[in-house]
Amino acid sequence: MLAFTQRRAWSPVQDP
Repeated sequence: MLAFTQRRAWSPVQDP
């Protein structure tokens, strides 16, 4: 999960 949060700002919905 840490790797996932590192890729995105924090929330996947905030991904542009």
